[in-house]
Amino acid sequence: MTEKRAYPRLRLTRKVGVRLSSGEVVYLWSHDLSVAGLQLLSEYIAEMGDVLRLFLVLRRPGSHEHVRVDMSARVAHITYSGEHRCYRIGCAILEFQGNGRALYETWIEDQMLRYGILQASG
Repeated sequence: MTEKRAYPRLRLTRKVGVRLSSGEVVYLWSHDLSVAGLQLLSEYIAEMGDVLRLFLVLRRPGSHEHVRVDMSARVAHITYSGEHRCYRIGCAILEFQGNGRALYETWIEDQMLRYGILQASG
């Protein structure tokens, strides 16, 4: 099977907050993350095309500071995973709040270097 993603994926389990239209927050787990999107594991199904308001708390690379990154993402695919006994919901990131994009991309790159997915240049 040919990889269709434009960016490499980081297979990492992170707690991801989802703010519902009611204002309530539920937490899901990531299955993988990339610069362009993420895949979530959920007991609940989403609808194709839904826009989700997501957030995660990341450690700023090179620091002990934790920062919250808020983003919106569109549901791009949904499959049921027998292995995980839940839905895998693939989301394409649409936009970030504030400087969230720079923080997220720096963190992703740092994690990919750490796990050997990317090689350091220079």
